[in-house]
Amino acid sequence: MSKKLLFYIAIYGYLRITYASIDRLPVLKNGDLVFQTIKSSQTLAIMLASKSPYTHVSIIKLDLENNPYVVEAVGPVREVALEDWIEQGVAGRITVMRFKETGVDKIEASLLKAEEYYGRPYDFFFLFDKDRIYCSELVYYAFRKALALIWGRFKRSRI
Repeated sequence: MSKKLLFYIAIYGYLRITYASIDRLPVLKNGDLVFQTIKSSQTLAIMLASKSPYTHVSIIKLDLENNPYVVEAVGPVREVALEDWIEQGVAGRITVMRFKETGVDKIEASLLKAEEYYGRPYDFFFLFDKDRIYCSELVYYAFRKALALIWGRFKRSRI
């Protein structure tokens, strides 16, 4: 076998073994943020503009039986089962992040705020208004007031 073929077999094996699966994830909580790289025509542009390997972010919301869903802005803003959400990503990769020491009441308030945007269309132009919503904008609006967070700096792009 050639070294190139062994390399590809090793990469394939690694990707299969580390594929995100609900039973291998940490215990998820309401308000956890999940990041992934999705397969879309905008993926490369988002990666270049953000300087990040992630192109999509969503919010975990557990149902009454603790089944994980994500609240995402893909057009329209909606809830989707976490398993389906994972499938839309590249190589089944996700990253889970959690706000430190955040009270349940603030997380619940954030999820209620996110629900206000359900059904709104996706913002392909990333205009940062509330008529059309993109993924990180949804997260920003959902958590901004409840957690009193200031995230990064806002910069206007020159078109």
